This record gives sequence, structure tokens and C-alpha cells, in this order.
Amino acid sequence: MKFRRICRIFIFLFSCTAFQAVAEGNKAIFIDSRLLLLVHPLLKQFDWGTHRFLDTPSEPISGGEPAFQELNMAIKKMSNELTILSKKYSVLISNSKSSAEKNSLSKKFFNEKNELENKIETAKKRINLDAREVPGRLGLTTIYSIFPQVTEVSNNIRAVYKKLKEIYPNILILDISGLLPAFPPRIENSVLFKNCHFSFWNKPTSNKDLQAYKWLANAKEYWLQNTDFINPIPFGAEDARFKAVEIMNSITNR
Repeated sequence: MKFRRICRIFIFLFSCTAFQAVAEGNKAIFIDSRLLLLVHPLLKQFDWGTHRFLDTPSEPISGGEPAFQELNMAIKKMSNELTILSKKYSVLISNSKSSAEKNSLSKKFFNEKNELENKIETAKKRINLDAREVPGRLGLTTIYSIFPQVTEVSNNIRAVYKKLKEIYPNILILDISGLLPAFPPRIENSVLFKNCHFSFWNKPTSNKDLQAYKWLANAKEYWLQNTDFINPIPFGAEDARFKAVEIMNSITNR
């Protein structure tokens, strides 16, 4: 009797708390961190074959030793182009007839100069990132070469969380990626279609009885994957997945 009384008190207090939470509005929002990864520009540059990012210093140098020499030649060529570019715009800017023309030429020069310098820097890093040290795979940069890109993605995701905290102050942020697996477990129909529930009325002592637990696990996955009313989304939480994606796009200038 005492146990039942305690249970009734607990249920009453829980109900009161639940009604109060609904009355006060949302106390949590949920996002999916996998969506933030999918919309990040760097993910489009990720090569699943080499596990490196294309158009970054981590990109492998394919073609063996001749490719290294070709890349060195490309660096020298771009360095010469940079020198020619500086001389060209120096003459144009000095001969400009108005301050507006001078500012326009200066802006154009710095844009072209920065683009060329970035290409030279990227090429130099590709050569210097131990691209000869991976055994049996000449030209493949080491795993450490992707750290800057991974750090950039991580920092951008942290920035999304920080911005969400500013938009939703004093609100709990839940990541539901773990509740919605991309690849749900495979259902074994041969087990599912057996009538094994009778075993639960007996104490499981044999392999046949233990088969019932396997049936129960498959039944659970069946209902989770084939019904709409079973939803792993936290009840009462606000859906902020698209808001998080918008923030990520603004951070990465997309």
C-alpha cells in the first residue's frame, strides 16, 4: 500500500510539472548536426577515395615524381606572373587621371594579387605536407594535412551553436542526429514473422526462449521504421534544423 501511495504521488507531481512546462512554452530546440556537415562547402571538396579535400593543401599530388616537378614549375610560373602583375598595375595606377580610376585599379590589383598569392601558397603547402612520406602512395599527403579543414568545419559548427544561443537565450539545444540513424538496423523477416511471444510467459531457459528476445528486437525496429506515430523528436521542443542551416550558409557565405 505504501508503495502504491508513493507511485500515485509521483505521477501527480509529474503531471503537474508537464502541464506547467507546456503552459510556459518551449524550453528546448533541436537541430541535426549532420545537416550542418552536409551543407558545408568543404564537404563537396572531400574525396572519399583519398580522404583528403580537393583544392586545398591536403589534395594529393597524383602522377609520381614528375608531378612534383610540374608543381614546382607551376609555382615558379605563378611567381613570375605575380611580378609582372605588380609592374603592370604600378604603371596603370601611376598614369591614372582621377582618384576614382586610381581606387578602381588598386582594388582590381589587390583582388588579382590575393588570388594569385593564395594559389602559390596552396601549391607550396601541397609539396611541403610530407607528400612523399605515406608508404606506397607517393603524392598522398599525411593525415595531418586535413587538420586545418577539419578545424574550419568544427569552428563553423560551433559558431552556429553560439548564434543559436543568441537567438534562443536560456534554451536547451538538443542534437537529434543520434536519434535518427542514417542507416537503421536491418530487419530479419525470418525472425519477425515467427510467433515467439509465448516464450515470454515462461522463464527463458533455452535457446528457443532466447529467440523470443531476438524477435522482440526485430519487432521494435519494424515499428520504428514503418510507423508515423512513433517519433524520436523530443516532445515540446521547437524544430530549429532549417534555422541552423541558414546560419551555416551565412557563416560560409553561401
